[in-house]
Amino acid sequence: MTTNTSSFRRRRENKPKASFEERPSSNIKALRSKTCNGFDSLREGHPINLIPACAGMTGRKSQRGFSIITAIFLLVVLSFLGVAMVTFSTSQHQSSAMDVMGSRAYQAARAGIEWAAHHVTQSTAGTQWPGCVAVASVTVAGTLAPFSPVTVNCVPSSYSEGVATVWVYAITATAKTSGVAGDPNYVERVLHVKMGK
Repeated sequence: MTTNTSSFRRRRENKPKASFEERPSSNIKALRSKTCNGFDSLREGHPINLIPACAGMTGRKSQRGFSIITAIFLLVVLSFLGVAMVTFSTSQHQSSAMDVMGSRAYQAARAGIEWAAHHVTQSTAGTQWPGCVAVASVTVAGTLAPFSPVTVNCVPSSYSEGVATVWVYAITATAKTSGVAGDPNYVERVLHVKMGK
């Protein structure tokens, strides 16, 4: 019995092409060129490392953008803290400067009192000091210059002590900066003393 071993062509089968999901390795370039938003179905069937643009994403849409909200919140809080620190520092500097000016005003007023005390001690006992007037101006210099001139008011009074006459002087020295009361940079100090000879 003879067998006919003639060659025959194998018929090509019309198989459908493999779907996109069946051949993930051949489509990496296509995956890289697209964003992750359209790949929710792919993420389910493929390892996450085949989608480089989506590495590190969990796929849970509810958590997307949570870190940016936290970062914005922290930035706002830190901004408020910075503004508060700058405001506090500025007010502290202004308060310190006003304390220094207050001390200088006190020293200027005291200079006016010392000026009057010097003249009272130099006056003749039992006679009125002629320099005791309603308003006298005393010039101060150096760091006290902003308070120059210092206004010195003197009111004399006398009483008899046996056969002697004693003169008592009520002296008020006022040192102040230029401007009016209520101005933020306005500083004034007033000293009152009584002395006699």
